[in-house]
Amino acid sequence: MTTTVRHALILIAHDGLSGAIMDHSLSDGDSTNLCARLKERGIPYISYSGYSAVAGADQAAPHITKPVPMDFLMSALEELLPSTPRVS
Repeated sequence: MTTTVRHALILIAHDGLSGAIMDHSLSDGDSTNLCARLKERGIPYISYSGYSAVAGADQAAPHITKPVPMDFLMSALEELLPSTPRVS
């Protein structure tokens, strides 16, 4: 979890990020560049905002308008993630 564009770009650049919930307004800017970078890397994300439309968000990315409970967000993100068998 992060609240800055700068830190989010670092997280996106490293392997291991399976998906993201993107709040459009961050403390050091908006998520436009982050959305583009996630799309480039093939990382699914949800656009989560109080605004009805988010400039720069992929039109294919689900948009959820604030506020909603965290379990709703997590369920929506789980639906975006590819199914992979778990190794016990």
